[in-house]
Amino acid sequence: MIGRIIAEEEFLHQGLVHHLFVSAIEGVACEFRFEVRCTAAGENQPQTLFEKTIDFSDILPLCPNTTIDQLIEAEARAIRLSVVTEEDLHAHDP
Repeated sequence: MIGRIIAEEEFLHQGLVHHLFVSAIEGVACEFRFEVRCTAAGENQPQTLFEKTIDFSDILPLCPNTTIDQLIEAEARAIRLSVVTEEDLHAHDP
């Protein structure tokens, strides 16, 4: 599953910079891979915190006034919220 990055967003949470990447899957019109990576304090390599592949081809006909860009942005917002919520839940774990 090879693709090219079509969007990247940085967001700061708990003092760490997170990177959200969106990649278009080559050869598939409406399939995208979402990945969030973060380098923790003291680490050299970024760690993948979240990854998900979505095929929007089933959703697009149901939303005739919605563009693929709007669907990608909505999914990116939901993923950011999910990552932040998960990190907040485990912030004080022993």
